[in-house]
Amino acid sequence: MASNARITCICCVFRLLTWALTFSQLATLCGSTIKKVTKIMQRDSLETFIESVSTIWAAISSELVVEVRALLAKLVATTTEEAWLAALHTEVPESRELYRDRLREFLLLAHTEAAGLYRAPHDHGRGWVAYAVQRGEMQMSTYRRMHDLRGQAYLVKRESFIVRARDVRVFLPGDIHDTRCMAGPLTLFRFTSRDLKKEEVTRYPEPSQTATPLSGGKRYESL
Repeated sequence: MASNARITCICCVFRLLTWALTFSQLATLCGSTIKKVTKIMQRDSLETFIESVSTIWAAISSELVVEVRALLAKLVATTTEEAWLAALHTEVPESRELYRDRLREFLLLAHTEAAGLYRAPHDHGRGWVAYAVQRGEMQMSTYRRMHDLRGQAYLVKRESFIVRARDVRVFLPGDIHDTRCMAGPLTLFRFTSRDLKKEEVTRYPEPSQTATPLSGGKRYESL
C-alpha cells in the first residue's frame, strides 16, 4: 500500500510539474503577445503611414493614388503631441528625409518654408508626387506645355488654388506646377514615388502675364 501511495504521489508531482510548465509557457506567451499589442498600440502616425504604404505599394494606378492620398491626409492630421512632429516644428528644417524605402524606392520628405517662397513651374520626370500641408498655406498653379504654329513652346496656366492645412494634392508624371508659400512657417510633407535627385526633371522660367516662349526648359537633376 505504501509503495502504491508513493507511486501515486510521484505521478501527482509529475502532473503538477507539467501543469506548472504549461502555465509558465502560457504566461510567457501571453506576456509576449501583450508586449506586441502594446507596441502596435504605441506606434506613432509616421510609423503607421510607412507600414501602410509599404503594404499597398505597387505600380502606379488610380487605386494606389487614392489610397496614398488618404494615408497622407491622416498623417497631416497628426498633432505635436507626437515627438517627431514636435521636433519638425521646433527645428524647422528646410528639408528633411523622414523615410526612404530602399526596396520600393518611395520617399517621404518634410519641408519648412517661409511666407513668400516661390518655386517656379516644374515637373518631376517619371516620378509622381503628393504634397500634404501640415500647417500654413501655399498656392499652387498647374500648367500645360503648348506649341504655336511655328513649333515654339510656351506654358499655359490651367488653374491656381490654395492648399491649406490637411489638404493633399497629387501630381502625376509630367504634370507641371509651381508653388508659393502664402502663410508660414509652412510644414509640408512631400511623398515621391522615386528619388527625384536621380530623375531628369524640367524647370521652367517664372511665368509672366503673357505667353512667354520657352527654350525647351532647362534640365536639372533635382529641384
